[in-house]
Amino acid sequence: MRFVIFLFLFLLWQIFVYGI
Repeated sequence: MRFVIFLFLFLLWQIFVYGI
């Protein structure tokens, strides 16, 4: 379960970086 949360946060971080 924790792995899923980590993956979700990683995806959000990627979107945030590409957004900038």
